[in-house]
Amino acid sequence: MTPITRRDALRLSAAAALTPILVSCASSAPLVVTAAWSGSEADAFQQVLDDFTAHYGHRVEYISAGERIDALVRSRMRANRPPDIAILPSPGLLDRYRAHNWLHPLHTPPSHSPGDAWNALTSRGDQIFGVWVKATHKSLLWYRSERAAILPAQASSWRWDELVAWAADRARTGHPPLAIGAADGWVLTDWFENLLLSVEGGGEVYETLAAGDTTAWDSSPVQQTLLGLAELWSIEGVFPGGGRRALLTQNDEAVIQVFATQTADLIFEGDFVASVASAFHREGAEDGLRFLPFPRGDVASPPLVVGGDVAVLLRDSEPGQQLMSWLARPESFRPWLRRPGFLSPYPVNSDWYESPISRTLAQQLHSGERRLHFDLSDRLRGPLTGGDGAGLWRILQDFFAMVTSGDVAPRQAVDQVMRELARITAEEP
Repeated sequence: MTPITRRDALRLSAAAALTPILVSCASSAPLVVTAAWSGSEADAFQQVLDDFTAHYGHRVEYISAGERIDALVRSRMRANRPPDIAILPSPGLLDRYRAHNWLHPLHTPPSHSPGDAWNALTSRGDQIFGVWVKATHKSLLWYRSERAAILPAQASSWRWDELVAWAADRARTGHPPLAIGAADGWVLTDWFENLLLSVEGGGEVYETLAAGDTTAWDSSPVQQTLLGLAELWSIEGVFPGGGRRALLTQNDEAVIQVFATQTADLIFEGDFVASVASAFHREGAEDGLRFLPFPRGDVASPPLVVGGDVAVLLRDSEPGQQLMSWLARPESFRPWLRRPGFLSPYPVNSDWYESPISRTLAQQLHSGERRLHFDLSDRLRGPLTGGDGAGLWRILQDFFAMVTSGDVAPRQAVDQVMRELARITAEEP
């Protein structure tokens, strides 16, 4: 047996002295949570996390990943250093991460439920892999209150062909009627989804596509939807600076065109428009904002497309499970509910919303008067999965470029997109 030297004894003694410190540091390491939110949204979410810390005593570190949250999660998983919790902008990411066996199910079901339509996207059998924390209403046309006079009396119950006719008339006066952030491919998918739900048979096709049946892309409702979009987008002068400029315009800049520079009359997008628009008004900012439902086509009522952010557990621990349960409590988000731009996926007391717009939109989400359809592009799998320069995002941006250029007839552009959809879906394994 080799004798222990004095130097060895000192080294072992130092290591033993350090052990309690290392254990203490490990046990007090903060939970790491990542989401896309930044700015005022990150500030509001930080209050939710601070309240959790005050209640349970567990420290939480928040990492804002912006639009690159998927890349951040993947890189950390490869390095075997995942965040404890990631809040994902789509259930499609939840499905992919679950398929990789990255997710841990909840040990106990949440005490609140947003409803069957939401739960179906986060559960597999008896296991629950995510909790919804934020909802988005994505079926709205926004305008400044002083522009109300230029809209027809029936605008609140517009049919699609009436919107197209109004936009053409308005464009002929030299003032672009619509702003669109076509540089963000998800904006174009939102247009597609809402109009698909507005044509006859579109609702059934929508849910068939969401369920993964790619044969439904080769259907009359999809073709009619593309023809309707081409009819509107190809109007000369419909967008500030034309289609080429629109393809360089992101959604926030498009909101500015309506609510700040006033180079356009209307913008279609979700409830988050209010947060951006409010920055260009003084106190009582919402007094200057108005919205309309997305126009219906051949169906009885306007569409209701929703999106949402879902929290998933990537590192299983008792504190992580406690935080997931905390995020599933609608009352945990009361600090954020007091601000514009937040809708709870759960039915809550309307008095919790200080924003009249948020209160009205929340009522629409939870009234049951219109069937709720979760964002289609967020549910797609395979080669049509969205992202910059990929999938349905790319296809619709190419389509937008064709129909706004004036070089390709709308029906020819539609036929080209239908062939592209058939080619891509035929190649899917």
